Amino acid sequence: MAIYNAESCSHDHVVAAIALASDSDTVTIPSGECTWEEGIEVDKEIAIIGAGIDSTIINNYGFGFTDGTHNWRLSGMTLDGQTWLDRHVISIGSSAHGEDKVSCQNFRIDHIKVMRYINYAWSRNYHYGLVDNCIFLDNAGEEWLLAADDISSWERDQCVPAYINGCVIFEDCTWEQTGAASAQSKQNCVDAQLGARYCVRHCIITSHSTSTWNRMFEVHGYDSFPDGGVSVEIYKNTVNVNTESQNFLHVRGGRGVCWDNTFLGVGANAASITLTNYRSCYSNFGDDACRDNEGYPCIGQLNNFYIWGNDPSKTAILDDDPGGSGIDLDPKDWAGAGEDHGQLDRDYFQSAMPGYTGYTYPHPLRGVGAKLVMVLS
Repeated sequence: MAIYNAESCSHDHVVAAIALASDSDTVTIPSGECTWEEGIEVDKEIAIIGAGIDSTIINNYGFGFTDGTHNWRLSGMTLDGQTWLDRHVISIGSSAHGEDKVSCQNFRIDHIKVMRYINYAWSRNYHYGLVDNCIFLDNAGEEWLLAADDISSWERDQCVPAYINGCVIFEDCTWEQTGAASAQSKQNCVDAQLGARYCVRHCIITSHSTSTWNRMFEVHGYDSFPDGGVSVEIYKNTVNVNTESQNFLHVRGGRGVCWDNTFLGVGANAASITLTNYRSCYSNFGDDACRDNEGYPCIGQLNNFYIWGNDPSKTAILDDDPGGSGIDLDPKDWAGAGEDHGQLDRDYFQSAMPGYTGYTYPHPLRGVGAKLVMVLS
């Protein structure tokens, strides 16, 4: 468990220190500001630790971790795109998706600031890890895009809370828009597809800008990729978005929970939850649409989604449901399918999930606690 100190934050010095390191070693990057001309690919189970946010500053590029590289850590630095470069400065796994393809497991990304990038992070294939105490400032695009290993992900246990079955957990992080990125298109803080799973908890989402996220958190469905996301857990977050946003959360398939979130100063629709069951009603699927609940729940179908304890007092919460659920079942997406394909108390519930206990907080990778897992049949 040796420590190798990079001479400076320059690309060449950091590469040289990483070359000396072996699995379980640590590479430190000192204070300073450096502009890189290319990223660094890492294929070792090491810790790369800077001198702290806004102390170690790396401009224009970042780090990629290859498939099969586990138990690594990236910490203590600022990654600045300066002019909103469209670039993955945190890349987890190979660019190619594949069934039964293992990416990175049990990784930790912490105390990192990412700013002024478009689409700054992408993870792929069978992976799981922790992102904590990070700051995501004035970014754009689909900020974190998670993709798993396609059908293989659905064949693993679909329990929530999730972790070792392929979940990235974001905790105690901050997403913020100050207005500096007003000219950029902002889609999501986190989005999931191809069997991905994620959890966002104890985070702060803030926008002071007239231009904010389209949907803060999203899970793809069967409309855009063959199997969408498996699950999402969104709880105990604080949202302070004063401008109009399409949704706080849009679930287009899969299962999960959304509970105990607090909404402050919410602009139009910024506290809304939209559930859309593309898998069973989207007209393009024909006989493959899993109509009449054949094999229910189908891969990619909305199922076992529980919503409870969120702040009900904000008038911006959509109230299209006659029961006053605050849930918007978008009529254009349900046309021709009927209510049978989006049933309260079958597909989604306005109550606590029975027996649900969130994964241990703080996450064990932060040095405290042990994991708890409840299987949802």
